[in-house]
Amino acid sequence: MDIKKIWISPDTGRKIPYALTVIGGIIGIVVLALALIGGGTVLYFTMPSLQEAFSLEELSLTLCLIVTALTVTLAICLGRRSALDACLFFLTSDGRLFVLDVRSLVPQGSGLIDAVISTVRVQKLLRRLEKTSCLPDGADEILKVEKIRENEACYTLICQVRRSGGHTAGKTYLFGKGGEDEGMLLNQLECREAGWRE
Repeated sequence: MDIKKIWISPDTGRKIPYALTVIGGIIGIVVLALALIGGGTVLYFTMPSLQEAFSLEELSLTLCLIVTALTVTLAICLGRRSALDACLFFLTSDGRLFVLDVRSLVPQGSGLIDAVISTVRVQKLLRRLEKTSCLPDGADEILKVEKIRENEACYTLICQVRRSGGHTAGKTYLFGKGGEDEGMLLNQLECREAGWRE
């Protein structure tokens, strides 16, 4: 099926490497967590006023709760960013709209090395697909948009899609603000929200 238009994440379109964003984000979260734990421990042992106010167990529990809450929040934000950057929209020459989360095409491993390899593979696929002229395997056709929710940096789409296997399913996708021809994609999605397709 011939492609008339492709929409990619604004950050991916600006050639910010997907792998650098994801791997750098993971490393940043780990370094921040270690710095907070190490810094809190050093402060405790160098400041007698802290030792008088808290026991070592209380400080450990407080640090554990703060670091856990912060890492979970940052990991959710990084996952959202990863989903946003790996999502491509395709308008075909016959007016059908498709979406593909490129991460679904790459096998995911269980270890850190597997995660790095998968991330690099996603980046290579993104580079190749943004120049494609044919609809890639695995893309879902957007049949109906149930809701478009505008957030600060992106839109969240709740859709009914026809999967590549032929069955329909409800799916949620993200697309970023500030991309090239963003208004054209929004128009295509709003048409499908109204139940009409060109």
